Amino acid sequence: MSAPPQDTGDVELFDDLFGHFREARVFDAPPAVGNTEAEQTEPPKVNSLDFHNSEPLLVSVTDKDAGIRLYDVSKGTEEMEFFSAKYGASSVRFTHHPMAILYASTRKDKAAGDNVVEHHAIRYHSLHDNAYLRYFKAHEDEVLDIEMSTVSDTFLSVSKDRTVRRWDLRTEKDQEMLDLKKMAQVNKPRIACDRADEIVALGVEGGDIRLYTTKALQAGYFHSIQGPQSSGLVRPHISCLKLSNGGNLVAALLQGTIFVYKIDSGATSDAVNKGNVFRKLETGVSSDLEFDFTPDDKYIISGCGVGSVVVWSLESGNEVARVEGGGLEVPTCLRWSPRQALFATGSSKLSLWIPETVPGRGA
Repeated sequence: MSAPPQDTGDVELFDDLFGHFREARVFDAPPAVGNTEAEQTEPPKVNSLDFHNSEPLLVSVTDKDAGIRLYDVSKGTEEMEFFSAKYGASSVRFTHHPMAILYASTRKDKAAGDNVVEHHAIRYHSLHDNAYLRYFKAHEDEVLDIEMSTVSDTFLSVSKDRTVRRWDLRTEKDQEMLDLKKMAQVNKPRIACDRADEIVALGVEGGDIRLYTTKALQAGYFHSIQGPQSSGLVRPHISCLKLSNGGNLVAALLQGTIFVYKIDSGATSDAVNKGNVFRKLETGVSSDLEFDFTPDDKYIISGCGVGSVVVWSLESGNEVARVEGGGLEVPTCLRWSPRQALFATGSSKLSLWIPETVPGRGA
């Protein structure tokens, strides 16, 4: 890397800084997979990224080769590579231990005697010795999101089977289940949690969002936000849903537009700003993308164009920077480091971005 990433405790994020971000390290696409030349035309692509909460580590998974790769972002190096070829991999998340991760299975085919929940099991994987620690089996369709608690050993998952489940790393059985089957037109629900592990946001077709308390999902939601396309015959799905680090904002990406809603920190029915749009941020790209909040909750950053990312200020609502990289694809995966002035993007390549200089502080 051109310079080590700086801790965000020492570097305040401000508008002019974002224009100085550059791709400091680019990891080329893994080799194409397939037995024939036609099958090898498309290289594997990153479908999920996650930073560890306290260590300078990043994990990625790629689709076609089911590759799991661990990076040390302080050194800009790839440290480990594993494969989950039999069942696939998506929605990767670090647990509290820096060498243990969770990820969802993606296998679609079904061999004789296979149990469907095996195909959609969540795998608890030790990177230290490349061994599975536990399997979490209950979902009967593709798992779309996994959210690991920052304060306990519990995590949440949501699936195309239209259930949300709460789990504990120490036991294979789910601890609580929220059944969404009675909700109309719910096919690809999404979830997000705040860092304090107090609020769960559930997003469904049309952009509707419901807010729950984390430890009492079955008690029902305490507030709902009506999405911009919640009525009509065609209700597009939310492709990315996130709660801000402080838990006072919830944002959803719907057909290339990020809708941001303001939430009070109190978990009561009067806590939400009645569903009024706080910010509506156009990305200019209609494909599924991932956006992220910066650690201070002052900015949202997203892939936007070929090899480029865009940054908006949540205070002004304005676009403050559009940073160009050398990629030939729209970066569909994006994560900001919780502790450093650094973010990562993924497509067929994985890139680490840091500021080359800090304005007003010299090169």
